[in-house]
Amino acid sequence: MAELEGSGNPGASSAVQAVVDWFGPVDVTTPPPQMVFEDDPCLSSFGALSALYGGESTPYFYWTFAWGAFLGGSPADPAIEGLALRASPITYLDPSDPPFLIIHGEADGMIPVEQSALLAAALEAAGVDVTFLALPGAGHSYAPPGGTPQEIDSSFLEPTLSFLATHLGID
Repeated sequence: MAELEGSGNPGASSAVQAVVDWFGPVDVTTPPPQMVFEDDPCLSSFGALSALYGGESTPYFYWTFAWGAFLGGSPADPAIEGLALRASPITYLDPSDPPFLIIHGEADGMIPVEQSALLAAALEAAGVDVTFLALPGAGHSYAPPGGTPQEIDSSFLEPTLSFLATHLGID
């Protein structure tokens, strides 16, 4: 939109030049099959849902809770389906999208690695330049499952910096 361009960098495009996606959720309409609960997180307390469904110790519990709260109801509710579709970034892919680098830990218990694989396949089908790296043994935030920030696997950093240097023209 022209009115949002500003005048701080004349001659520089404000268009997105490259996208780096680290373990992002992209399709809210396909929640992890192992974690779908019927309860509405807007009507049930976090503590009650945590006790009922195992909380943090249950893979993808936070996915279900967060999306349900964001959408205003259980993702299992058919009335929420349209909102889930509109909230899903994968809905808005376009062949003119910039290059993507997608990196996801295969042991991520917060966001399923299948979300990134789905995005990579959709981008490829749309003709968008995409690189997808699945990191074996890496969890969410690239720490091993149950690991601490000091144990973060840095194998995601070099490909990210290289991708940005290539696509943004920086050394």
